[in-house]
Amino acid sequence: MLRFLLSNKYIRNIICFLRAFYFIKIKKKIVKYSKNSKYIWENTLESNLRHVYDEKLLPAHPKKLKNLLGVNLKFSGENIDYLYALLEDDLTNILNKKILVVGPRNESEILNLFGKGFNLKNIDAIDLFSYSPLVKLGDAHTYETSKNKYDIIFLGWVLAYSNNKELMIKNLKMLLKENGILLVGYSANDIDDKEVLNKRGYLISSPNNRIRNEKDLNDFFSNNSLSIIKQNLIYKKDTNIKVAFKLKKA
Repeated sequence: MLRFLLSNKYIRNIICFLRAFYFIKIKKKIVKYSKNSKYIWENTLESNLRHVYDEKLLPAHPKKLKNLLGVNLKFSGENIDYLYALLEDDLTNILNKKILVVGPRNESEILNLFGKGFNLKNIDAIDLFSYSPLVKLGDAHTYETSKNKYDIIFLGWVLAYSNNKELMIKNLKMLLKENGILLVGYSANDIDDKEVLNKRGYLISSPNNRIRNEKDLNDFFSNNSLSIIKQNLIYKKDTNIKVAFKLKKA
């Protein structure tokens, strides 16, 4: 019954909001990654935290995120659906698969995967901040656990925040089983950094070795010994793209 309820994005949104409000506003449980890392773009933590809890440390978001006493009202976790859709025939023995979710922001992606049939006890999640017992503090560039541990790693729209994308991928590959699957979501554009600064007041993603299009992404994966099993162009308008990749070690 619980899986069925959490598979519904509207019910999941309500549950995730209520849990976030409880942990953040009542239990005061929100914690941040305290280690200074040269690998993480300077605005990453604050830019993502305000999608959960807005401390008003950055200029106002252009989409005017709705919140209640600072806690965001949207927790559906739908972006991970684009990555999950690439798994197709890789869902046998789903309850025993070991999963890592990198940068979920909140509980919604984790509970979404639980609603799809994964075992909650087999899902690890790391982020630069956490209010939840389901999310550990951790940096994907340096996160350590058993090598060859995970069957599937979800890296949804995180890579762009890295100052050293090669190191992040290298570390995640070590955590991935030999025949494991790395699912990557990425949004890119060819907009000049100065234009982004004028529009947003700060750079959202790292300007270091910036990936600007699908060719850059394909070249990056090839140069880092990853084979593209499948890719799905989710959205394209002018130079803006949103794309998902299913990858394995080459």
